[in-house]
Amino acid sequence: MQELAKKLVGLCNARQISLVFAESCTGGALASAITNVPQASNCFIGSLVTYQDIAKHEILDVPLSVLSSEGAVSSAVAEKMLAGVLAKLPAKLGVAVTGFAGPEGGTPEEHIGTVYVAIGGQNIAKRVIRFQLEGVRHEIIQQTVTIVLLQLIQVMQDHPVL
Repeated sequence: MQELAKKLVGLCNARQISLVFAESCTGGALASAITNVPQASNCFIGSLVTYQDIAKHEILDVPLSVLSSEGAVSSAVAEKMLAGVLAKLPAKLGVAVTGFAGPEGGTPEEHIGTVYVAIGGQNIAKRVIRFQLEGVRHEIIQQTVTIVLLQLIQVMQDHPVL
């Protein structure tokens, strides 16, 4: 995972791409992976950890109606979280993550290990990807961080001009 973070920071720094995160189920683990890389401060603006619904609403402006109707672990909430973090911390590229890391939580529709990742930015159309991961809590969190790093590297490679 650290090599992926190093690669992402290198790509962002070389292209002067700024990054922001909105984290829920990862609880800051994504920001930690990035800030462990030297020179991350050249590209990483910050991460807003919004673990409970009230934080998603108050900090990221996720409407309570969306949280209530869709649930905190949903495509709609991931998309609203991304819009919120990009509004609060303008960057060229942003990510929002919400999911059920376990051992409690989940619904009949969205089980433990369900994670939604929203990616987008100034010149990148927003997209939300759903993942169904396996393992215990710390494994799901680590898998999520790895997935996000890989997705961001892919976005950088797919979009030579951001």
